Amino acid sequence: MMIQTNEVTNRVVGGSEYKYVEMTCGKHSALVLVASGNLSYVRVIVKNASNRVWRGFGKQFKTSAEAIENYKLEAIRSMIKHAVEIAV
Repeated sequence: MMIQTNEVTNRVVGGSEYKYVEMTCGKHSALVLVASGNLSYVRVIVKNASNRVWRGFGKQFKTSAEAIENYKLEAIRSMIKHAVEIAV
């Protein structure tokens, strides 16, 4: 599975580090935020028709394992794993 990383952004705010990773895998694209430090969580925004209409904030999970379990598509699961690897 070929994952193209489009953009990686780092921010440090109040003792927490936030890493935003925007990726594309085939016809699927997602933005994954990995937060570590005082606050630790993973937020996944899958860029699909629902996101374009509602401009949602995606889904937030306490761990990357929870995030991976939540998605059925292997492309999205792979992108989450890739983002976590970049963040570490």
